[in-house]
Amino acid sequence: MRVWCMNLKDNRGGSKRNHDKALKFQLCLEKGLVAIGWGISDVVNTWNAYKEKADLEYDGSIGYRAARNNLQNMGAGDLVWVKSPVTNEYYLVKITDDTPGICNSLKKFDICAYRRGTYYAVDEHELSGALCRKRIRAVHTLERMHDTSRGDTIRATIELFKKLESAADTNGCQK
Repeated sequence: MRVWCMNLKDNRGGSKRNHDKALKFQLCLEKGLVAIGWGISDVVNTWNAYKEKADLEYDGSIGYRAARNNLQNMGAGDLVWVKSPVTNEYYLVKITDDTPGICNSLKKFDICAYRRGTYYAVDEHELSGALCRKRIRAVHTLERMHDTSRGDTIRATIELFKKLESAADTNGCQK
């Protein structure tokens, strides 16, 4: 089980950016997705077709390559820290699929390639020590936490997730 942190906000420039800062996050929450933008004009239906087109369109973009590679390297069972860009509420998302998907119908909302997951709300009082906001936030679109720099945060995240999952199993809900 790996631990990641991700920004679910629309970072497109100019008139392409959604005026509603919460929209991308809200759509991901409702649909059970963690998604990157990096949209392409072509309609594609597979991850490989997307990569082929997007690699050409975003050639030279370090941000795109990192987001694409990280999305591809996620696995079922991995955990992802996300937060609402408006309310600053944090969630842990457990990835539930084995390969990235493509969503052509949501590109206008800066949602193109995604992973499916289950969202678990995290109570504010849990965000201290190894889980303080500074340790669980993403600087870039999508980042993997590494044991050498954030080992205590990884271990604390896994322990917190076990508690959240157990509570969800008992209560029958997770959001």
